[in-house]
Amino acid sequence: MLSDYSSYLDSDSEFDLDLESHLVLNNLPSARTNSNNFDDINTSTIDQPLTSIMTSTTNEHLVIPVTLFIANKSLKLNAMIDSGATSCFIDSEFANKVNIPLLMKEVPIPLLVIDGRSISSGSITHNTIPLQLQTYHHHETISFDVTKLGKYSLIIGINWLKLHNPQIEWPEDKLDFNSEFCK
Repeated sequence: MLSDYSSYLDSDSEFDLDLESHLVLNNLPSARTNSNNFDDINTSTIDQPLTSIMTSTTNEHLVIPVTLFIANKSLKLNAMIDSGATSCFIDSEFANKVNIPLLMKEVPIPLLVIDGRSISSGSITHNTIPLQLQTYHHHETISFDVTKLGKYSLIIGINWLKLHNPQIEWPEDKLDFNSEFCK
């Protein structure tokens, strides 16, 4: 079933909801808290080594808890897994609120929805500096493309899924990180 987060990606959108389910960077292989209140962000760290994540599928989205490390602080938040998104994305408002340094892309990259149309928020013009991301026991350095999102501050796309190759147990809402990359 196609997700319907397009309705909050761009409230001025005139796209058909059933077509606008995934973000795609044009010609490229390619996150928001559950609350709009950024002051509620928990800054404690995760320190338990685990190989599985029990997820939340609120509103039919697959969501995983992550910790993002920025300067001397850590932010716990939920990232939406979207195999239709060709990149990993971070919400521009969230990045600004938590003072994540951004880098301008040499060439803006059009951001498309599933039917190939550009979203009205425009092309991707910035990405984050490389950030430390923790998913339970797994640590990595990752850079996110910056755009206007809605419900989640982070979207984890197919490029991340292919690299980590988690085993997803859909009925149990569980991800197992047992690939060679994650060992």
